[in-house]
Amino acid sequence: RAGLEHGDFWGFNNSLAVAMGATMFRPTKKQRDAPAGAGKARVKLLRWERLPDVVATHGAQMRALAAANAVVKDPRFLFTLPLWLAAGAEIEHVVITFRAIEDAVASRQAAGQSEFNERELRNALTYGLGIITEAVLASGLSHSFIRFPDFLTDLDGLYDALRFPSPVDKAAFVTAAQALETYRADGALSEEVASKERLVRDWLENLAHS
Repeated sequence: RAGLEHGDFWGFNNSLAVAMGATMFRPTKKQRDAPAGAGKARVKLLRWERLPDVVATHGAQMRALAAANAVVKDPRFLFTLPLWLAAGAEIEHVVITFRAIEDAVASRQAAGQSEFNERELRNALTYGLGIITEAVLASGLSHSFIRFPDFLTDLDGLYDALRFPSPVDKAAFVTAAQALETYRADGALSEEVASKERLVRDWLENLAHS
């Protein structure tokens, strides 16, 4: 669910992307303030030549954060996962949630989560999907691809798609997923982000270790 990113990760991933010269989902302030039609591309790609220095500077923090958290959700990993892998961060499995690009673009624009225009945001999202897909395939990292919104209503299909390296009991999985949906439907997710984030992470951690 949007808004449940772990606070220790989303800010750090933003910093990693900046250190690598990438814009991810938003243009920089300097780009936003530039006159219209300034002529320069606003979607900035990762500058891979910076990777060794960025990993040397931030690798210890990446390893510590990965070791301290069993489950983390952050769409910024689309762009930064190669850095975490290069740093030797402990990552057991990656779940990549994807949806039709045009729907992802429309969702971000409707929520005011990007100042990119439609073409720029589509290019940025497509680029990020390419980065994370290459990262898991090239590294041989255990991973799953799941499609939104299909997995919200098809728990059997979701269970089959989640190819965890260690078996997860299907009954425990369905129970946890149903409990989460009941909680959301009751409207309790209107509580402050910190408390709901902690509860969702607890459920996911219990599921991962069931």
